[in-house]
Amino acid sequence: MRRLVSWLLLSGMLVGCSATPATVDITVTPNLRQQTATAFALVNQGLQRRTATPTATTEPGASTPTSAGNREPTPTVNLGPITVTPLPSPTPLESPTPTETPLPTETPTPEPTATPAPPSASSGLIFFERAGALWSYNVKAKTEQLIAEQGELARVSPNGTKIAYLDNRTLFVADRDGENRQALTQNVNEAPRWSPDSTALAVVSGSPDNRYPLACANDSQLIVVDLNSNSSTTLAQGCQPAWSPDGKRLAYVSPTIGDINEGFNTVGLIGRQGQNGWTPVSAPVQNAAFPDPRRIFYAPFWNRDGSALYSFGFIGYRVLIDFSTIEQIDPINGGTKPIGLALDVQSASVRPTLRGDGAAYISLGAKGSPMLNLVRTGNQPQIVNYVDIPIEVSALVDPGTEFVSQATWAPAGEILALVVCANDGFACTPGGSGTIQLYDPKTQLSTPLIQNVDAEGSIDWGR
Repeated sequence: MRRLVSWLLLSGMLVGCSATPATVDITVTPNLRQQTATAFALVNQGLQRRTATPTATTEPGASTPTSAGNREPTPTVNLGPITVTPLPSPTPLESPTPTETPLPTETPTPEPTATPAPPSASSGLIFFERAGALWSYNVKAKTEQLIAEQGELARVSPNGTKIAYLDNRTLFVADRDGENRQALTQNVNEAPRWSPDSTALAVVSGSPDNRYPLACANDSQLIVVDLNSNSSTTLAQGCQPAWSPDGKRLAYVSPTIGDINEGFNTVGLIGRQGQNGWTPVSAPVQNAAFPDPRRIFYAPFWNRDGSALYSFGFIGYRVLIDFSTIEQIDPINGGTKPIGLALDVQSASVRPTLRGDGAAYISLGAKGSPMLNLVRTGNQPQIVNYVDIPIEVSALVDPGTEFVSQATWAPAGEILALVVCANDGFACTPGGSGTIQLYDPKTQLSTPLIQNVDAEGSIDWGR
């Protein structure tokens, strides 16, 4: 830097002594920025300084100039254009984008799978049998009450105010606490069926020695007892009546004609007063959907709106097992089609759901032990292979729950009360003891409710 400044000053002095203007090119080295600025300042000061007028020395004998015209021109210092190489604009350093350290991904804590709660109930009366007597259990109060010293096959009216039961094959009706008991008719063989409006009962009378539990005795008579008029009307020969949802007619099955293995019967419909009877199905029935003939129909039940009727159709024995179809019957146009299979059905145990979407029933099972089964009549297809013949059906039969001899639906229709027997050799002992348990078909969980009941006694649950 010192050399540069000295060079500039020397150049200025030399120019001052020369009449020819000089051009000075200055190249500024970018990395000498501050030093160059200082040099420019010194040069500018030199350029702006006025040129001093020299004082003439008079030689002896020489004349003294008296006018400007005789004055010598003052030399002009012309440095010429100064070329400055500009410093490059500093490239601003970009602030480094901070690399965000990703937060660790939170692993969601899986919500624990809710453990299904055992079934419970809060209302209604459950009627059951203990040592041949008829009892009731108040679900809400958790108390028991003796209804009759002797009674069986009790059924509660739909409005929950009355009960009907048998005592030595005589039909009685009483208040639900057992008071105001009244005998109505004798020689009754089956549990009575209440009409939907709770004003009448359908009962079956006849010989008690049934040849086969699926069939009617030849002298079976279907009778309707009207409670308002205290009168009875015989409607037809038959048994296992089922009221339509509107209460205007009944379905039933006729007595079997011929041997149980080769005989046949019919499914009949008849009005409440015995009018407009007709037969939508006559056995034997066989069709392309299921080629084996169904010879005996039994245990009919309705769907919710009365547009369809269901029944079991006995096929015959296969490897010491009763094989039956589950049939859907058209009550208006007649005809039937198989929708499922059932084995060893106890016809008296069939209890349709209150919603009309299926039924619970008891079967004997492969070992002879009574088992709970549920059949659904909704559109749930499954394939069943029956003796190498696959058929498509729309009813699902749930796996059986063993050692259940009787079942009834709760008033709300979601759970069941079961009679569970203490088993001896895979079978319930006649006259033995059992318990009543609540059972939820969805979770297959149960809750003990009542102890020391008749192992094969009937049960019913009313409002």
